[in-house]
Amino acid sequence: MFAKIAWGNVRKSISDFSIYFLTVVLGVTVFYAFNATADMDVANAIDSRALLAETIRFATVLVTIVFAFLILYANSFLIRRRKREFGLYLALGMHTSQVALIAVLETVMVGAASVVCGLVVGWLFSQVLVNIAANIYNTGASAALVGISLGSVVRTLVVFGALFVLSSLMNAVSVSRTTLIDLMKAGRTNQEMKLRSLPLSVVLFAVAIGLIGLAYKLLLDTGLDFTSPNFLASTVIVCVGTWLFFYSISGFLLRFIQSFKGIYLNGLNMFTLRQINSRINGATATMTMVCMTLFFALICVCGGIGITTALNSSLQRTTSYDATLSTQWGLYLRGAYQQFTDDDQVAGAQAAHWDMKTYLDARLAREGQMSLASLATSAQQIDTWIDPENPLTFAKTDKLVGDELPRIAGLEMKSAYKEGGVPFIKLSEVNAVRSQIGREPLDLKPGTCLAIGDTDYTAGYFRLLAEKGAAVEVGSTRLIVDRYINEALATEFVPMQTGAIVIPDEALPASAVRLSSSMNIMRADGVNEKTLGSALEFLDGEEKAQDWGAIMIATREAVQEQGFGLNGIVAFLAIYIGFALVIACAGILAIQQLTEASDNAQRYRMLRRLGVDNAAIGRSLAVQVVVYFLFPMALAVCHTVCALNVVDDLVRMFGIFNLETTALIAAAAFVATYGAYALLTWIGARSLTSERSEGAMA
Repeated sequence: MFAKIAWGNVRKSISDFSIYFLTVVLGVTVFYAFNATADMDVANAIDSRALLAETIRFATVLVTIVFAFLILYANSFLIRRRKREFGLYLALGMHTSQVALIAVLETVMVGAASVVCGLVVGWLFSQVLVNIAANIYNTGASAALVGISLGSVVRTLVVFGALFVLSSLMNAVSVSRTTLIDLMKAGRTNQEMKLRSLPLSVVLFAVAIGLIGLAYKLLLDTGLDFTSPNFLASTVIVCVGTWLFFYSISGFLLRFIQSFKGIYLNGLNMFTLRQINSRINGATATMTMVCMTLFFALICVCGGIGITTALNSSLQRTTSYDATLSTQWGLYLRGAYQQFTDDDQVAGAQAAHWDMKTYLDARLAREGQMSLASLATSAQQIDTWIDPENPLTFAKTDKLVGDELPRIAGLEMKSAYKEGGVPFIKLSEVNAVRSQIGREPLDLKPGTCLAIGDTDYTAGYFRLLAEKGAAVEVGSTRLIVDRYINEALATEFVPMQTGAIVIPDEALPASAVRLSSSMNIMRADGVNEKTLGSALEFLDGEEKAQDWGAIMIATREAVQEQGFGLNGIVAFLAIYIGFALVIACAGILAIQQLTEASDNAQRYRMLRRLGVDNAAIGRSLAVQVVVYFLFPMALAVCHTVCALNVVDDLVRMFGIFNLETTALIAAAAFVATYGAYALLTWIGARSLTSERSEGAMA
């Protein structure tokens, strides 16, 4: 009998359960999809699978806490909405335990249906995530349907089952501890306004805008320097400004519209504005929390997508060669050449005529390994040089550009960068390594050179150097920089060539010294990364080698694994947490709106008695819902636009960051989630204030 009553209640109150149902469905969808992704074959295809799985498990704990709060919050709305109905059951002679049982059965029914729907949608969503993961980790997996992860299903059922049990217990306790008179009077109190002075609200609104603007300026001036007092000050000020914004915005909006009598007195505008004023003013803390949470979520999602996009762009450029073996002989720092290797290693390299092929062939033979010719179809060396007698420094290029590198790159740098050197590379060696991957050779007109680099954040600087047709001194020769090329001349774990000048071979000064030597290898057929690694095992510990400097090996597979491993996981984690927070914020706003609509049902009943039709009331509710959802999102977007200008500096270290594309992707996903909640909120609010609802409350 009680199950039949509970089922009937769910069917009759479907609009009341809609937000709760959507919240659980979205929660189960996100929870299952991300956990399932860690279990899929695409994750097994990478060595960092364990780290990916552990990261998602850790994030799942945080997401579970968020959804637990949200589900319990949504459940509290249901209980508040149903208290009068429960009071009627008690008045008809039911025991408190029986009423509590009905509440528990309702929770179980709605929960079971939402979990089933969530798992179905989650499985569909996991198809998208798995293919995204395949792209992030560059596993080569083709787009295809993947099966159900039983482990993720079990985890989802355990977590959400526990939440439903907790919700049921809270429902039972809430009903059993409330008296009949309290149940019958539930929902009749209205929200008290906290700020009644409209002129004061205008002043406070102006102060809020000023504080937010000040916080933006401090952040843009300071950047992501977490140790700076200005960074902490900007964080505190933006939080205070955001709270003050919502504390005053409703009164400011009301005062502003009141100045336009034709608008203010038209239709239900006066009533609608008063309702908005009351709702926002009475929920200042909630609106502030939602806005700052949305801001954090937007930064997470935009940053995550941005890092992933930048990594893909960067790694495609820096993994053209099967492997690169490199030795760093020294650096030009603080106005002087600093040698990394000892004299014996330099002597050994000189004995091999600085030829890595000669050295490696001899060592491979001594180690009893395959010859270099057997390991590689081609092996080409490329060296970088500096002329200590007349070095090309960043101080000189700054003068040629007419600006400074940090300002053009948008990065914070110490002034010592000016004493760093810009290396030279021989044109013949550049063309030799380009020919390995099928690129056309470069040519230089007499009296010219070109700039080349593989890091995106200095690209604008060297491109400007070329656009100005700057003349650089190479020994006693002056060469015009006629163009800039952004490409990698080696396979690298991190793009390291911030900028170099490619010069004719004959222009290299006799006084120049090597900064580095690299050899790009294209493996022979049948030689994989493992085979190459086994043949070159003797290079481990070469820091103390007597016949050559330390050699670092970077293979395409290893670079992709590292690049798409840890950094890809961070991006995945950011998207996971970001979407969970958006769902939570939208759910909180929806529940608050429905609570307000339920509390103010008598006012809408009075409007109908005064002759207002349902269409006008529906439009009024739509405006209230849109404004209530729009304000925190709009301010969060403003915060995000400012912060992304700073985060952009960090992301660009990984590669090119397309702010517009990233923002559009994040906005589309957020609008879809937000729009679904806003639409259901409006439908639910109309139901709560409808004539049928009034009849039920009478």
